[in-house]
Amino acid sequence: MISPEKVRTTALSLPEAEEKETWGEATFRVRDKIFTVLGETGKAAGVKASKEDQALLIASDPETFSVSEYVGRFGWVTVQLARVDAKTMEALIIDAWRRTAPKRTVKEYDAGQGTASGAAAGAPAAKSGASKQKAAAPKAEKKSTAAAKASKTAKDSKTGKDSKTAKTAKDSKAKKPKGS
Repeated sequence: MISPEKVRTTALSLPEAEEKETWGEATFRVRDKIFTVLGETGKAAGVKASKEDQALLIASDPETFSVSEYVGRFGWVTVQLARVDAKTMEALIIDAWRRTAPKRTVKEYDAGQGTASGAAAGAPAAKSGASKQKAAAPKAEKKSTAAAKASKTAKDSKTGKDSKTAKTAKDSKAKKPKGS
């Protein structure tokens, strides 16, 4: 469970993020582009995601995650705040911000957070090869980690196997030859 206040503080803690009321709801933006919406009642929030991450999240826990109204066709996910783990929601907000923020801003944020090796936020990196690690870190994190973590723990109730809905649907699409 995560409170609406924690959603707000997490979103506003990100570089260049600001809150703006739109449609009677709090929207969180970076350079006037929305990445998270807090529902009017504070019971749900919408986060920007890829279509693949959306499918993984919904398959992992359909009672917690659902396709957002109006913008769901673009990958947005509605999250029930009473049902979601706080760390998962924080990761979803950060992933949504990453999708929306300018690349340079994301790169600067990553540099301040340390590398993918788990360095503490703001901790100085070791001198030997640290700049190479920082440059490689954003490339290694292209796929959403929040969706991957949420789907990793999900099990299909009938088969007991990992849920791979998005990947199998994507893999099953075959390209047609041009002459057909």
